[in-house]
Amino acid sequence: MCLPAEDLDVSRFAQHGQSDAMPPGPLLAEVVHALTGADGGGLAALSDDQLAGIIAAARRLESRAAWTQLAAIAEFAARRSANQSPPGPARPAGSPPTSWTASWTSRNRAS
Repeated sequence: MCLPAEDLDVSRFAQHGQSDAMPPGPLLAEVVHALTGADGGGLAALSDDQLAGIIAAARRLESRAAWTQLAAIAEFAARRSANQSPPGPARPAGSPPTSWTASWTSRNRAS
């Protein structure tokens, strides 16, 4: 991903700055990563106002990730509901199908 040079201007990333209004997505994530560093070492160089901007950006990214996860779960559930899986071993009410839990947990372990 190529970032426009003006998005890396730390002063524009301060709370209520132009970069503070960036929508959540890959560009915002890349800017946050560029400013903070992989180990968070860049945080020490930021002003209080810039740290507030980073916190707000991280919250926007987190909210978008939560929305994406919930939307994907809803789509998955809608497909299962429409297909009405064949009878199998009884599951507690509200528990996801075994195929879903096995798929999800194996992906989580790989992360």
